[in-house]
Amino acid sequence: MSTAIDLMNSWRVALSMPGLALRSSIGQTDAAAIKIESGTGAPTHTAVSGSLYIRTDATDSGTWVYRNTDGATTWEAALDTEATELLASANTWASLQTLTTGARVVDTGAIQFGTAGADLVLTADGTDVVVTGTGDLVLADSFDFYIGTDKNVGFVSDGTDVTVSGSGDLVFADSLDVAWGAGKDLILTSDGTDVNATGAGIFRMADNKQLAFGAGNDLIVKSDGTNVAFLAGTDDTVWSIGDGTANFDVKTFGNIATAFMSWDASLSELSFSGPVRLSKMNCLSRRFELKHVAGQRGKPGVNGDIQAADEATRMVADPDFEILGTNCVSSCSAYNAEGGLTLTTTAGANDQVILAPHLDANQSPWTGVTWGTDRETIWECMIRTRAGIAATIIWAGLKLTNTSTSATDADEVFFRYENGVNTGKWQAVSNGAGGLVETDAGVVVATTTNYHLKIVVGSDRVARYYINGVLVHTLAAALDDTVDLIPYIGVQGNAQAIDYFGQSIGREFPA
Repeated sequence: MSTAIDLMNSWRVALSMPGLALRSSIGQTDAAAIKIESGTGAPTHTAVSGSLYIRTDATDSGTWVYRNTDGATTWEAALDTEATELLASANTWASLQTLTTGARVVDTGAIQFGTAGADLVLTADGTDVVVTGTGDLVLADSFDFYIGTDKNVGFVSDGTDVTVSGSGDLVFADSLDVAWGAGKDLILTSDGTDVNATGAGIFRMADNKQLAFGAGNDLIVKSDGTNVAFLAGTDDTVWSIGDGTANFDVKTFGNIATAFMSWDASLSELSFSGPVRLSKMNCLSRRFELKHVAGQRGKPGVNGDIQAADEATRMVADPDFEILGTNCVSSCSAYNAEGGLTLTTTAGANDQVILAPHLDANQSPWTGVTWGTDRETIWECMIRTRAGIAATIIWAGLKLTNTSTSATDADEVFFRYENGVNTGKWQAVSNGAGGLVETDAGVVVATTTNYHLKIVVGSDRVARYYINGVLVHTLAAALDDTVDLIPYIGVQGNAQAIDYFGQSIGREFPA
């Protein structure tokens, strides 16, 4: 049976002076109940474990709530004013703070660093975290900074350099400029297709530093402080200027502006300007090559002129070439006042003047050497049409016989023009393994016009035709093997003429 004291303890409000006692059960006595007390100074008295003490004279940086931990005189700080201030809009941390898992800064909230409160500011807007302030965000050495959950891109400092690494790529978006120097001395900008370098500064590689292209260092550019060297990663690497479509004209200058070597891409022509002189060029080619400058060694006449009894006729005759054809006579060739020779037919509609290597044995290497389809033979000539071409046939190239008729030779590669045929354009004619082929070369023959005609037979015996430096036709089938051809140039018609400036031919030495 409960005593009167027990009943009184069950129903009265538990009080402790000074403070408030909290009992865990109806029958618990005041001595066993935890208490909430207050007072000046830090607590030192005996209390039930779990009791709280509020210090009324706590300062801004002091502890103001204590909790008893041992049921005796041991009290620990339970809450201080710094923790309370974290709940306010602006807080200053004077010592080390630990944020537990789940600590969050609300949208529009900010964390500030520095005594001035603005050296570095982290602000959240609900989507992004923005770093601002007057100070710098500095990552210490050996502190790695990675982007992406798989560490796609990392920035690692060893105290001297910062290394970018990772499994991903560091990609700068289009229209994002990457600049060097406070004044943006050098700026790299992407427009979505190209990267453009701008700025007032110079992009400079230090001495002995290499700029390499290609995964295998195909091309290396470096300077040793005096010279700039272009080096290949492997032997026989090709450094190309242009690709055969949109190409460069290239000039290499001497020590004055008018002295230079020029490569004109549109003309496929190498030339020298000003006081340029060639030296040490008397080297043997890797091929056997001949060059005929029209009129340099005399005027081609009919075959008998080279052995004529008349000394004047014999001495003026070209030792390498002669002329022949229907009604052709020695006077059908004449010196051209503007260079070269003029070949003119006589008055018959089928009259011809054909320029051919001398037919006499051992008279000329143009005849004594074979120009085989298996020897990578290259032939070219320079001719000019005259004022009248309406009733003219012109042919030039490599044949077995000197005739202008396409179907005569079983093997041939030559150019042919005839008024009224192929709408007045050059034809690229071939015969051999692929049969007779007469292809439109696509170039209209005009009056008083220079034509540089070239035929190149490759190691595969496929011939390519060029007019004025432009490829106009490539054979679909290889030429017959080991066929020896002869260079011929001819004009046919009633008093028709062409100007002839020269030709060259070459072939590989025997294997």
